[in-house]
Amino acid sequence: PIAGITPFMGAAALWKAFIIIIVGGIGSIWGAVAAAVLFGVVDTVMSTVGAGQYLALMNALIMLMVLSLLPGGLFGERE
Repeated sequence: PIAGITPFMGAAALWKAFIIIIVGGIGSIWGAVAAAVLFGVVDTVMSTVGAGQYLALMNALIMLMVLSLLPGGLFGERE
């Protein structure tokens, strides 16, 4: 379908990219790759099971869980 241009066209992609970078660890390429694979698997499984409407909520919960256990991200620098 043809749609007009809106200010929020890339909001979903931007949200996922933000979460992947934060969870992977700022400045860590391998952390971003690992987080992208993790979120890709979670998104695919949730869409297959039929819980696709909760993807944003699940992504935020995973981000909060990882950051509560590992404040620097998966492969981020430890202080």
